[in-house]
Amino acid sequence: MRLPWVYSPKNTARHFSEDHDFVLVYAKSAEQWSPNPMPRSARQNERYKNPDQDPRGSWKPGDLSARNFYSQGTYAIRCPSGREISGPPKGTYWRYSEEKLKEMDTDGRIWWGPDGNGVPAVKRSSVFSPR
Repeated sequence: MRLPWVYSPKNTARHFSEDHDFVLVYAKSAEQWSPNPMPRSARQNERYKNPDQDPRGSWKPGDLSARNFYSQGTYAIRCPSGREISGPPKGTYWRYSEEKLKEMDTDGRIWWGPDGNGVPAVKRSSVFSPR
């Protein structure tokens, strides 16, 4: 099986997302297989911060838009500051449905910037957690 090596996976991918580079992976049983990621370097870990003192620990912002069509991925977003973002950038879709985004925001997994007026970003944890 040819599978891609990606930095930011699609949320709808069962095992891997499609991208450009490939890694060959073998498993006796796809249902029992789970990733065993290589540890990040100290330099990679430096990219993770915790500006909002999230009790879950360090994170870095991830793009909330995706290039592949998602039927529930086009809607307006209101920032905590009150500013409205009419939709995702042209040619893209929000990565999550409106309901899922609200759920993630309630759980503190969305970053709106230091003043609550930024384009929303998903918090990518410094700790690997399989889906």
